[in-house]
Amino acid sequence: HNFCHKHKRAFDNLRLLLYIMSTIRPFQMTDLFKFNNVNLDVLTETYNMSFYLSYLSQWPEAFTVAEAPNNNYKDRSSSSSSPSLMGYMLGKSEGTGKGWHGH
Repeated sequence: HNFCHKHKRAFDNLRLLLYIMSTIRPFQMTDLFKFNNVNLDVLTETYNMSFYLSYLSQWPEAFTVAEAPNNNYKDRSSSSSSPSLMGYMLGKSEGTGKGWHGH
């Protein structure tokens, strides 16, 4: 009985962690329609759609998003029940040889 109780408690703790943890995943083209709440921050640089698409097509491995777990950070402007984006990061690499770098 004690063994079963310990496993139930461990499972409950795991469920809580999954509930509160964010997800980092590759950016998808449809995310362009989901990140208005992030770009409204005054410290976030905003670009036109073709800029984001060019980065996504050239450096997809350097373009990621952070999703809120279970709608804990729901975008108030959206009626979607899917998780909302809390942030995104885009990067690129350029140059050749010793001049190769990323940012």
